[in-house]
Amino acid sequence: MAELWVVRDGLWVARRFKFPHLIVETDSIFVYNALFRKQVQAGRLRRMLQEVQVLLSDFSSVHVTFCYQEANGVADLLAKHAAVSQTDFVLHNVALDFLLLALSQNQKGIVVPCFCKKLSHLHSF
Repeated sequence: MAELWVVRDGLWVARRFKFPHLIVETDSIFVYNALFRKQVQAGRLRRMLQEVQVLLSDFSSVHVTFCYQEANGVADLLAKHAAVSQTDFVLHNVALDFLLLALSQNQKGIVVPCFCKKLSHLHSF
């Protein structure tokens, strides 16, 4: 599942930069539930989930939040940009121009009110 893969890659990046505290926001209820139930039936996904759990244990604190897709406009814009990109994986040092307006509008609640706090857990892995 692509969403779990994205979480795993993000954790590797956060680990590389030695962030002690982490907030993981996902619009995948599968990923959210898998992180807390720690059970995935498919073999390949089970291995990836185990890797994610090991990575999560490297952080002092982890806050995992489920965010409805409708409220996740900035992530949607970034995903659309990545879909047409010619590169597989890119780390940007600054926010991309097209995201700055969306981020500003999101903070002000102009685009869509944020529903991200409906399901959330502070968890030790």
